[in-house]
Amino acid sequence: MSNISLPVLAYYRTTDVLIIATVIGHEVGHVVARHYAEQFTKWLWFTIGMMIILAGSAGSGIPPSPQGTEKLAELILNPCSRSNDKEADYIGLLLMASAAYDPREAPKVYEMLDDDDSSDSNFKFIDDLFSTHPSGKTRVAALSKPKVMEEAMTIFSKAIEATRREEEECIERGFDVCGS
Repeated sequence: MSNISLPVLAYYRTTDVLIIATVIGHEVGHVVARHYAEQFTKWLWFTIGMMIILAGSAGSGIPPSPQGTEKLAELILNPCSRSNDKEADYIGLLLMASAAYDPREAPKVYEMLDDDDSSDSNFKFIDDLFSTHPSGKTRVAALSKPKVMEEAMTIFSKAIEATRREEEECIERGFDVCGS
């Protein structure tokens, strides 16, 4: 699990399975989409680029601004960009549905997280512009699109049916609960 999801779960002190399924589905979505491998490649190219900039500025007597370099690195190299997060949200939604968790709950989780955004900035639009994660509203809109939710609900229905059949087979075999 990433360094983002553990604080989210700890902050809410939750045992709500749907919140946990949404957060874990999102994080597993990053792994499935190989976002961390992509990140490694970005770091490699960023390091090469910085070496070239530093070598080029060595003779000028004007060193690169540490603040500018830090902001550039943050924008280019953030662990999972907004597009990666949107992709992880989508993959997580489908994973959640395939594990028989109701995907209609995922947008509610992102809405709850957005409501808890403590940013009281008068310049919220600037905060959103430079944010490394999509807003909760953006996430809710993307996951609530009819085509996306229809796909997730189809997967969810199949998962529920498979779970029901497994339970019936267990009962027929004389087990109260599968695996006992």
